[in-house]
Amino acid sequence: MAINKIFLPFAAALTVFASSFAFSKTKSPLAWPVRNLPIAIGNTAYTLQFYGDKPGFHHGLDILEPAGTPVYSPVSGKITAGYYYRIKIPYTFQIAIEEKDGTVWQFHHLDPRTIPASLLNLAARGGNISSGAFLGRIYNASEMGSGISPHVHINVIDSEGRYQEPLRFFAPLKDDVSPVIRGMYLIDSKNRVLAVTFPHFLGQGELVIFKVNII
Repeated sequence: MAINKIFLPFAAALTVFASSFAFSKTKSPLAWPVRNLPIAIGNTAYTLQFYGDKPGFHHGLDILEPAGTPVYSPVSGKITAGYYYRIKIPYTFQIAIEEKDGTVWQFHHLDPRTIPASLLNLAARGGNISSGAFLGRIYNASEMGSGISPHVHINVIDSEGRYQEPLRFFAPLKDDVSPVIRGMYLIDSKNRVLAVTFPHFLGQGELVIFKVNII
């Protein structure tokens, strides 16, 4: 099941921000880092989001799976581990893997209590792991009481420091079910839902379409 929120800015005449899901021509399709099927896809690298007063793109891929779901490395390379944010809580823990060509894969929201000690030792001395290695388990984000669903966030950053769409690198999954529109609503600049309906809305806002795919 894939879940995407597509933001349609009024100022851009309802231009859809979309990404190309063409697979990378320089890499063979990689195994998905979770083994459960179907796979639930949340935000992608090109999902428009609001953090504070300014919109921005999500940069990475969210795979929504239950807390405790095992996550495996799709690539081989040098491993590091630590916190990607100044607030050091399980939700901000990440494993990063740098390939030989300089591409960096980051896996956010892994529960640090589930990372194998051998993996942490490798990370501490800049060691290497092989593709398919067990990285850890998805953290139970609901423990924070924020309403965030458990998921692993994946960034792919090339050697030039550019964020890439992770979907381009994974093996394609069969998707023969038409998408379903679950809802449409308006949000303001602070990502708050506006309790108004067309054609009675005046002012600036964003139209959000809540779409669900079954993969």
